[in-house]
Amino acid sequence: GWGGVLLAALISSLIGGALGARWGADRALERIAATGIPVTSGAGVGAPAPGPGTPVADPAGGTGSAGSAGSGGAPGGSHPGLPIAQVRVEFTSAISEAASKVGPAVVGIVNQVQQRRGYREVGTGSGVVFDRAQGLIVTNAHVVEVDRYLRPYQRLLVKTADDQTLEAELVGADSLTDLAVVRVREGVLPAQAEFGDSDRVKVGDLAIAIGNPLGLDFARSVTAGIISGLNRELPIETEDGVESTLQVIQTDAAINPGNSGGALVNAAGQVIGINSAKVAREGVEGLGFAIPVNFARPIIAQLVAHGEVVRPILGIRAFATRAEQQWSTGYTGEGLVVEVVPGGPADRAGLEDWDIILSVDGKPVNRLGELMVALGNYQPGQTVQLRVRRIRGGEVQEFTVPVTLAGRAG
Repeated sequence: GWGGVLLAALISSLIGGALGARWGADRALERIAATGIPVTSGAGVGAPAPGPGTPVADPAGGTGSAGSAGSGGAPGGSHPGLPIAQVRVEFTSAISEAASKVGPAVVGIVNQVQQRRGYREVGTGSGVVFDRAQGLIVTNAHVVEVDRYLRPYQRLLVKTADDQTLEAELVGADSLTDLAVVRVREGVLPAQAEFGDSDRVKVGDLAIAIGNPLGLDFARSVTAGIISGLNRELPIETEDGVESTLQVIQTDAAINPGNSGGALVNAAGQVIGINSAKVAREGVEGLGFAIPVNFARPIIAQLVAHGEVVRPILGIRAFATRAEQQWSTGYTGEGLVVEVVPGGPADRAGLEDWDIILSVDGKPVNRLGELMVALGNYQPGQTVQLRVRRIRGGEVQEFTVPVTLAGRAG
């Protein structure tokens, strides 16, 4: 019938098309071979093309010749001059290795306050386990903050990578550095992170952020980018209205609400920063910050030991803007122009308003954040050498003066 005729015609057409395509491919290869242009063959990429009749390797076994069908054609009719290579690729990136190493040590933190009908959540964030045996976790101070009158009703919960929910207590918090330490009351934390050396970080290094963006539904999310900047200054204001400056690492790894307190990690799987903040403005993307771990270490140690930070003070207030420097002294170079607090250590050492502090024990300071970092290496009662420049009536003096540091909690 007509059906059989149509079926036969269709089969004939398909066979003819396949043979025609094969003949066309053979002729094309012969023309390419005749030009001497390198083609991919069994000899490898970039090898000279075999001429007609030249034996070539057949991926299915046997040999053939360029421009001929060969004796052991590859499955599917592929031409022996165009072999199909089957390559097994095993690739583990630095990002996945770092995430596997640090991820189990990153926890979620839920901040709650008690009400008549249970607990109300007032915030969530992230934390990094730094002492598994003692159940200690570092996070951001703003993650665990509540108003003073609510503190007796506060409850902190820790959500671990192995699905535990553990009650925790606040060991201590420091608003000026946005750091806090909490301790789980019972239970065993699954892992402990390794801290690296943030002083060795360079712009362009790999940066991996691990935390809980937008709440615990996205727990231990991993984002990656690079170190975008170092020694950036981030303004900080405490709940008491005290203003200060925090020196931070800048990264373009995505840091969203809930990432605060999480880990910024290097390619070796070491924590180099505690994620602290993200600029959230229209048109601003890829701008996140982390507190360097070398700066955080002594703060964490004081919080564990005393529940608060007793920091050394010089007894000065700094004028950070160049406009103020120029207006007051006519000088626009390096250093930090200061106002002296009456009766403080700097005043007793002979410093005056509008003096310019150039260095602390030889370490240059040009910003308030750099001064805070430099003083963070000392304890109250220790003496530092300040290099000072004084400009009065166009006359410039430079001198070194010893200052014995006082102490202040908070």
